[in-house]
Amino acid sequence: MSERAAGEPGPTSSEQEAPDQRIVVNTVSRYISMSVTMMVSFLLLPFLLRHIGKSAYALQSLAHRSLEFVTMLAFAIGTSYSRIATTHYARGEYDRMNATLSAGLALSLIVAVIIVVATCLVAAYAGFLFDMPPDLLPPARWVLCIFGAGSALQIISAPYRSSVY
Repeated sequence: MSERAAGEPGPTSSEQEAPDQRIVVNTVSRYISMSVTMMVSFLLLPFLLRHIGKSAYALQSLAHRSLEFVTMLAFAIGTSYSRIATTHYARGEYDRMNATLSAGLALSLIVAVIIVVATCLVAAYAGFLFDMPPDLLPPARWVLCIFGAGSALQIISAPYRSSVY
C-alpha cells in the first residue's frame, strides 16, 4: 500500500463508500438479471404450447438441451476474466482491469457470433438433423433461433456481470 504525502487530503467518505455501493448495485443487478431470465422462461412456456402444441413441445427441450452447453461456456469464460479483473481492481490496477474486461467482451462477442452461426446452420438443417415432420420445421426453426439468440446475448452480457463492473 502506498502512503499519502504530507498535506495530501485523504479519501472522501463518498470514495470510501463507492466499492460498497458498487457491490450492492452489482449484486442487485445480478439478481434482476436472473429474475428476468426465469420470468422469460416461464412466459415462454405458454407461448410455445399455444404456437407449436403439446406434441411439439419437445422441440423446446431439444433446443434447450442442444444449447445448454452455452451456459457452461458463458460461466467458464465469465468466471475466468471476472476473477482476474477483480484481482486487478483489488490491487488498484484499473488500466489492467479495464483491459481484462475489454478482452473478455471481445472474446464474448467472438463466441456469440460462433453460436449464432452454428444455431442458424442447425435451424436451416433441422429437418435433416432431427428427422422431424415437415409441419414442425417452421416452429422448430423459430425455437432454435430464439434459444440461439438468447444464448448469444447471455454470453455477450457476461463481462457486465463481473463484480467490478
